[in-house]
Amino acid sequence: MGHRVRVMPYSTFRLNLSVTSPYNADFDGDEMNLHVPQSEETRAEIKELCMVPINIVSPQRNGPLMGIVQDTLAGAYKLCRRDVFLTKEEVMNIM
Repeated sequence: MGHRVRVMPYSTFRLNLSVTSPYNADFDGDEMNLHVPQSEETRAEIKELCMVPINIVSPQRNGPLMGIVQDTLAGAYKLCRRDVFLTKEEVMNIM
């Protein structure tokens, strides 16, 4: 799976919870390795074939590899309720 990288303090990976299922990551001390593409050809291949948005559906099961979890699911539910009215500022903070 290809990801865009943002360098942050400390020597840890931070992943969106929705992306952890393809890695079978459960945050109990799992080890992950990082591979940096060296050539332009490899970068193009990763960008076109391996990025997360392209690999949402599993070709093996013909079903989704990942989905929304926890706060995203609760937030989507709350946003879709009829009795919820948000200001423009609240919507911009959510997005």
